[in-house]
Amino acid sequence: VRVELSLEREKRFLADAAHELRTPLAIIKLQVEQALLQPETTYKTLYRLSESVVRSQKVVEQMLLLARLESKQWIMNLTPITLSAVLRESIAQLIPLAIKRNIDIDIALEECNVIADETLLLSLCRNILENAIRHTPDGGVVSVSLQHSEQHIIMTIIDDGTGIDPHYLGQMTNRFSQSGRGDEGAAGLGLALVAEIAAWHQLELSLQNHPQRGLMVQVKWSKF
Repeated sequence: VRVELSLEREKRFLADAAHELRTPLAIIKLQVEQALLQPETTYKTLYRLSESVVRSQKVVEQMLLLARLESKQWIMNLTPITLSAVLRESIAQLIPLAIKRNIDIDIALEECNVIADETLLLSLCRNILENAIRHTPDGGVVSVSLQHSEQHIIMTIIDDGTGIDPHYLGQMTNRFSQSGRGDEGAAGLGLALVAEIAAWHQLELSLQNHPQRGLMVQVKWSKF
């Protein structure tokens, strides 16, 4: 049974990889062909090509990490982590994307310590934040908060987008789920990876539409 399950996971991974990489690789090929036809390759062409390569690289990295987690091949390295520091690092990595879209990131972080795998925790925070930035219109605001309650440490990230049709909310952590929202440059893997990382850490993950804004994603750590 284990062998059959392993083979099934590998088949699904290969099918997903073929499905997800077909389009970006075709775009890269087209861009290279266009560049070769030009007497002098322009900076704009090379810039678009570079962006395509970066997107494809990100897809591969996400898929490989997701495959390792789903097949239980990841070895957890649990250590004391300052959650606010990990969030700040994630924000720093995504500042160029926010600046490009003139998006403000509103930060309200209490100092919180948790026991976690730092690599996975950074991936979780980054993927939620990037998803929020991509779904916020130009000139909008992404709110990031971290606070204590009596029983939990709660991380909340809210975008300025249009939210999600309630019919699709339960599907947002499935692979390649984008629910029809405009999501240029995304692969539809980020929230699936977030859900898997949350499960590994036994965290409570919730996605819901904010009453006045877009999507609100919360992650809760139990204090007990």
